[in-house]
Amino acid sequence: MKKHNFILILLILFVCGCAKSWEEADRQEFISDCQLTQGTEAMCLCILSCLESEYESYESALNNIPTSKVNSNFKDCVNRCE
Repeated sequence: MKKHNFILILLILFVCGCAKSWEEADRQEFISDCQLTQGTEAMCLCILSCLESEYESYESALNNIPTSKVNSNFKDCVNRCE
């Protein structure tokens, strides 16, 4: 179930598509979208931390997650969020 939430969150990120840097407003938008997909606040914050450590900007995450292989460090980070 949680893996499905993660995939849904990534799709939301892709659909929202607002190309911005990782500013506070972007973090809050991600948390809000994540919680709409039944993610807990703790899980959403954890996934956000993984995204921020892997991608230098919101735009980079939106553009790269759907089209590239996600590296094992990122997968491990997200798996610890569950």
